Amino acid sequence: MNRVPFGMEVHAKCPGGCRNGGFCNERQVCECQDGFYGPHCEKALCSPRCLNGGLCMSPGVCICPPGYYGDSCDKANCSITCLNGGTCFHPGKCICHAGYEGPSCGISKCLQPCRNGGKCTGKNKCKCDKGFHGDLCSKAVCEPSCGAHGTCVEPNKCLCKEGWHGRHCNKSDNTVVDLVTL
Repeated sequence: MNRVPFGMEVHAKCPGGCRNGGFCNERQVCECQDGFYGPHCEKALCSPRCLNGGLCMSPGVCICPPGYYGDSCDKANCSITCLNGGTCFHPGKCICHAGYEGPSCGISKCLQPCRNGGKCTGKNKCKCDKGFHGDLCSKAVCEPSCGAHGTCVEPNKCLCKEGWHGRHCNKSDNTVVDLVTL
């Protein structure tokens, strides 16, 4: 009968050894510490995983390739500035908002700029702010309309033709009373 003297430990030997604090169990298989895995506990576990080609060096620590940074290499170092609300997703490359294109989102898809706060949303298409309409958001909206005797010049502001007045140009200046002489 083999006895182990008190105070001595028997360590199993795993072929290739166990790394990163792992230990060899009685079946000669490495049992790994939290954050490591593999036959020899040689691989680190990163959660979230390393992106864009990053290497997990120890639990939760990514080594990022050139052009990327962040806890999981999820952010790109941009050598250019993305314009018009664009977002950098890869070194030197932008994802552009609708209505813009080009490497830095600096080219509008609208040949003429949208007016009165309108935003270009596609090839020559503008999304107009409240109070304006038309292809370039250049036409004001009056509700109700200015009728046949006026032109809408600003949102809800009519310019009346000569001889007419009122908020909607619906009142005539010619309220002439014919007096008949007897």
